[in-house]
Amino acid sequence: MPDAPNNDKTNTRIAAGHTFFDMNTFMTSEGKELAIKTLEKAQDRCPDFFDMYIYNDFWSYGVFDLVDKMLSSLNTKIKKKDLQGAFVVLEALMLFVECEGIWTQCNDGQRVRATNKAIGAAALAVFQGLEKSADFSTAAFPSLESLLQFCCKSCKEGMVCDQEYGPIFRGIARRLFAGKTNADMIRDREMQEEWVASLSDDEDNDNDEDDDDEDEDEDNEDIIPRKKKDMQLKLQKRADDQAAAVPNELRFARVWKDYKEYLAGCPTLPLRGPPKWDLTTWTAAEKKPFQFGDGSDFN
Repeated sequence: MPDAPNNDKTNTRIAAGHTFFDMNTFMTSEGKELAIKTLEKAQDRCPDFFDMYIYNDFWSYGVFDLVDKMLSSLNTKIKKKDLQGAFVVLEALMLFVECEGIWTQCNDGQRVRATNKAIGAAALAVFQGLEKSADFSTAAFPSLESLLQFCCKSCKEGMVCDQEYGPIFRGIARRLFAGKTNADMIRDREMQEEWVASLSDDEDNDNDEDDDDEDEDEDNEDIIPRKKKDMQLKLQKRADDQAAAVPNELRFARVWKDYKEYLAGCPTLPLRGPPKWDLTTWTAAEKKPFQFGDGSDFN
């Protein structure tokens, strides 16, 4: 008889309740699931997928509505000091706004800027809450480094997270992770390889086995170059300066108040058609005036 399949997960490198969205995005399984569900909702708000034209920016504002809802959920969890729940929502929000950036292209630039700042302030509030607790580490939050990297990248690009928060996030990341060792780097790579292997078919697994000897040799190499190690030491010395006191205008309570005040004057429902962003809920009769070839503005 053939050997029974090995279902033993005790040797897994990947922390329980965690997974990858892609090779560079390690996150909680809950965060990934929430992000994917929200991305699916965004597609249901895109007129192009339904051969429709409603008006310019319909999709942008439909996605904006999803961003606002995720931010509201995050605000609730921050107020309740539900750090675990806030962490999951923040992961999902950062992944969602990275994958679906159409909302940043709407015709209300001030709303985009207010939302960028609210995202940065909410992320900072989560990290500050964790820092005040005893759980500000990858031991309690295995995907913490990945989330911080996401926030730093978003600030650098300045599209979905206000650039003013970049130095603060980088300071936190450097303080926590500048001293990563070769063993840490090897562990990270092994987690990636384990995840990829779980997606591969038998043929891919056979090909991977051919590379085992080469990988073993690589494991003995100095993964972190000497110059990078020296730079890490310098960055570690500057970490405290980078994580200086946060100005009042960047604190969550102040930013959230400004954000909500601006949103109060913004439309919350479509300007044309039924008052629903989700086009899957529109009836055939409601869709008809906006379908290509049926008298829509597109024609």
